[in-house]
Amino acid sequence: MKKIIAFMVILSLLLPLTACKDRDSVDVDEKTDYEDNQGEQEDIKDSQEDQSENSDVDKEDDYSEAEDLSNSNQDSEEVLLGEEDLPIEVNGGSINYNMTKSEAIEILGEPLEKITYEDSESIVTYKYDGIDITFIQEYIEVIKVIGTNYSTHRGIKVGDDTQKIFESYGEVSPVDIQGHEKYYMYELPTDTIEIQLFFVTMDGKIKEYYFCNSL
Repeated sequence: MKKIIAFMVILSLLLPLTACKDRDSVDVDEKTDYEDNQGEQEDIKDSQEDQSENSDVDKEDDYSEAEDLSNSNQDSEEVLLGEEDLPIEVNGGSINYNMTKSEAIEILGEPLEKITYEDSESIVTYKYDGIDITFIQEYIEVIKVIGTNYSTHRGIKVGDDTQKIFESYGEVSPVDIQGHEKYYMYELPTDTIEIQLFFVTMDGKIKEYYFCNSL
């Protein structure tokens, strides 16, 4: 009997403790659930803020790309070239494509050397200091400039930076020649024929340039 009473007393003592433990467990679980819910809400809020920030960044990037494209279109605006771009400024005058031999000599003087070609007696090249002029029959067909004393109608000279070509004539794609040499070609339309202007560059500098008939 005493054992039964003792067991009942112990059981009565254990039950409140168990109840307390269960309540603590419930409280802890509820607290954990609350904290989890709070954490999820904070994560959602953070995610929304990140999306908002990313949206603002995307808008800024789109605006920047649009601005760059606009600037690119402005920078690549086509330069109109024509007959007025044919003269080469020299000695206070100018040498122009399709001039006659006598007209060229009047400006440049007698050539330092005359080169003839066996295949065609009608072709001759007059060599001067810094410029070579090739005639077919009586008229200038090719002008090659290698000296710094001559400039194009737009002020370009041998030795200038390649960038100066683009600023004056517009930007075109280069053609590799050999080593570090490249050339840039421009069309100069006239009322009768189309002339090509070639700038040969090396290491970012103009090495020489040519005027010739596109035919």
